[in-house]
Parts: sequence; C-alpha cells; structure tokens
Amino acid sequence: VSSRVMAGRREFVFQIVVNDDSEWREWMKFQGLLVVDAHASWCGPCKITNGLFKMAYVEYSSTNRPVKFLTADADRIDGLRDYMGTAMPQFVFIRDGKVVDVIKGVDPPKLQDIIAKHAPPPVPSAS
Repeated sequence: VSSRVMAGRREFVFQIVVNDDSEWREWMKFQGLLVVDAHASWCGPCKITNGLFKMAYVEYSSTNRPVKFLTADADRIDGLRDYMGTAMPQFVFIRDGKVVDVIKGVDPPKLQDIIAKHAPPPVPSAS
C-alpha cells in the first residue's frame, strides 16, 4: 500500500496506475492475477471504484497470492481499447498475460467472486 497527501490528509492508494502502453506491456508479463479497473476520465461511476479495490486489496494483501490491482484510462492504453465505451468502468481480469474474465459496470459481489475464482494459490514465503 502506498500513500499520498491530498488536501492536508493522507490518502492510501490500493491500486497501481498504468499511464501508458509501455507500462501496460510490462504488466502483461506478470505471473499471477491482474485486476484492472479499465475506466475513462469522463466516467462518473468510475470514480467510486477505489472503495471496491480497497475491500479486495485488504482481503488478498495478506494471503501471499500473486494478485495486483491496476487502474488505467482505457482511452490511453492500446491494450484496453476493446474495453472502452459501452459500460464503464469495466474490470478486466488477466492471469499470466491472458484475459480470463471481464465485468461491465460496478458489481462488488461479482468482483470478489471472480477474484476468488482466478487468484493463483499463495506463493510460499521464503524462510
């Protein structure tokens, strides 16, 4: 978890922002599950997804499972162009570089279910 100070308050950040195609290509090499909030800057409902990511992050952060939470503007990332438009946000689930599921719109129970379905087993901790 990282944090930043905004308007004099500390705000915790639970997702990684992907800013461009180069960063996107690097993340596609990740071995594990990527939960990607593919949104658009003009989308009002997209702004409420931070709370969803926080709940999911809290659940998976202590499990040693290779699960990362990313957020990216679908208008700016070529690899997300297919997820622009019809319903925003869209959550794209990518396991070991391949799309395994997509949710259109905000659906917290479904988000949790799909993460549980596709999350790899815990990685043994180094002793």
